[in-house]
Formats: sequence, structure tokens, C-alpha cells
Amino acid sequence: MNTAEYVYVSRMIVSTSTGTLQQFAQETLTWSREESLTDIRALAAVDLPELSTNAQMVARNMVESPVERVLRHMKELKVCA
Repeated sequence: MNTAEYVYVSRMIVSTSTGTLQQFAQETLTWSREESLTDIRALAAVDLPELSTNAQMVARNMVESPVERVLRHMKELKVCA
């Protein structure tokens, strides 16, 4: 059995006080996952302002089909040209 072809690497998984899971291979961080929202202890509700004109356009485009969007763009190009 030839052991020269095997490489030994130490790995360590750490869980921090903020809920982050991290995996280290040797001295290098190879993987990290934030788990901070899995243990919610408080919730704050905030009233948001009305949508701006740009936000309204984005919201409208989200419900628009691709064909409707292309037709709208063509109509807008004719007006601008």
C-alpha cells in the first residue's frame, strides 16, 4: 500500500455566538453559512413610505408578461422617435 498518494487535511466546523457556521480546511475558510435568523427573539414592524415612481414601474413590470413588455417598449420607442 502506497501512502504517498494520500493527503491528510484537517477540517473544523465552528458555530459562533451569532449563529454563523464556518468550515475551515487547514487555516483557510472554505464555507460559511449565516444562521442568525433561525432563532428570532424580537420583531419590529415598520411602516414603509409610498412607492416612488420608479418602484411603481418595477412593480408593474413584475406582473407584465415578456410579450407585453416588448409591445410596451415598441410603443414607447415610437413616441420618443
